[in-house]
Amino acid sequence: MLDNIITRYNEKQTRNDRIIDDYYEKICSGKQEKPFHEIILQIGNKDDMGAKTGDGQPAAKILDEYMQEFQRRLLLFQNMEAKA
Repeated sequence: MLDNIITRYNEKQTRNDRIIDDYYEKICSGKQEKPFHEIILQIGNKDDMGAKTGDGQPAAKILDEYMQEFQRRLLLFQNMEAKA
């Protein structure tokens, strides 16, 4: 799935320095991103599961339950920032 996203991203780039050949290497060599700090979860998209809409409430509940279970399993994990 990530390969398709990176391919679509790369197709839109007009500058060669913005093309991502290896996402893991990009994260490892990035100044802000770290491979052990980043996890992205998404259910739906802004059009069909917007967090501030009635349709988004089930997604928010699922993500909250996921976060709680994730935190329970990894006691050292701390959520630094979660965005709805």
